[in-house]
Amino acid sequence: MILSTNIYPLDLEDENSEKWKNLGKDVLAVGQSMFRSKRLALLLPYQICFGLHAGFIGQYVNRKIVAEGVGDGYIGVAAALATLTATLLAAPYAKISNMTSKYFIMIFGAICFSFCGFILLVMSDAQLGTWAAVIPYYIIHGAARGVWENTSKAVVADYFEAEDERETAYAAVYFTSGIAGAIAYFGFDFMDRLALAGLNFAFPLLGLICYHFSYQNSPEHEMRLRERAAAANMETRTKDDALYITMNQINVNRLGGNDMEDDAQETTVT
Repeated sequence: MILSTNIYPLDLEDENSEKWKNLGKDVLAVGQSMFRSKRLALLLPYQICFGLHAGFIGQYVNRKIVAEGVGDGYIGVAAALATLTATLLAAPYAKISNMTSKYFIMIFGAICFSFCGFILLVMSDAQLGTWAAVIPYYIIHGAARGVWENTSKAVVADYFEAEDERETAYAAVYFTSGIAGAIAYFGFDFMDRLALAGLNFAFPLLGLICYHFSYQNSPEHEMRLRERAAAANMETRTKDDALYITMNQINVNRLGGNDMEDDAQETTVT
C-alpha cells in the first residue's frame, strides 16, 4: 500500500507535465504558423471577427437591446433563432459553394457581421428593442454565424491540404477566435455603445479585405482560373474549327463553280 501511494502520484505528475509540454508545443506551433504562413495570417482577421461579434452579441445586444426592449426572458428565444438560421442555411451555403465558389459565401458572411455593428450606428437601442427589429437582426446574426461555422472551416481545409498543416491551422482558428471572444466578454463592459458598434462594423470589413487577398492565392481560385483558361481554349478551338470548315466549304464551292464553267465551255465548243 505504501508503495502504491508513492508511485501513482508520481505517474500522475509526469502525465500532467507531459500534457503541459504538449500544450506548449501546440501553442508555439500555432504562433509560428501565424507568422510563417501568409495564407493563414490573412484568414485570422475573419476568425477574430467572429470572436468579437460573439462577445458583442452576448455583452451588449442581449443585455441592452433584447433584455430591456422585449424582456430578458426572450434572450434564449433570440439566441435559438440565430442558431436555427445558421442550421437551416448550412445546406444552401454548401450548395452555392459547390455551384459557384466559397468566396461569395465568405463575403456575404463578412457583410452580415459588419451589418450587425453598423445598424447600431444608425438606430437607437429603443428602435432596435422591438420584435420587428430583433427578429431580422438575429436572423442576420445567424446567417453570419453559419458562414463561420461551416464555410469558413471548409476554406481552412481547402487552404491546407497536408494533415499537420491543417491541424495547426484549425488550432490557430480556434485559438484566435477564442482569445478575441474572451477579450470581448471582459473588455466590452469598459467601452461605450458607439465604440462597440464601430469596432464590430469596421473589423468585419478588415476580415473581408484580408480574406479577399488570401483567396487570390488559394487552391480554389487557381482551379477556377485553370477552368476558365480551358474553357477559353476550347472556345478558341471551336471558332478555329468553324472557320476552317467554312473556308473549306468556300474552296469546295469555288472548285465546284470552276468545274461547272469548264463543262459549260466544253459544251459550247462542241
